[in-house]
Amino acid sequence: MEVEFVEAFPTFLSLEMLRQKFSPEELVVVKQGNRLSVMPVEEPVAQQILAMARS
Repeated sequence: MEVEFVEAFPTFLSLEMLRQKFSPEELVVVKQGNRLSVMPVEEPVAQQILAMARS
C-alpha cells in the first residue's frame, strides 16, 4: 500500500472526542484496551471523522 499526504486539519481529534462521538462497534479504536494503530474504519464513520477534523 502506498500512502501520501493529502491535507492538514485545523482541528486535533483526541481519543476522548472520538469516544464521545462513536461507540466501540462503530470505531474499534475507542474500545477499552485497544492501542492506537491501523484499524479498519467504515466509510460513513470515516466521513464523520473527516468532517469533525475539518471543522
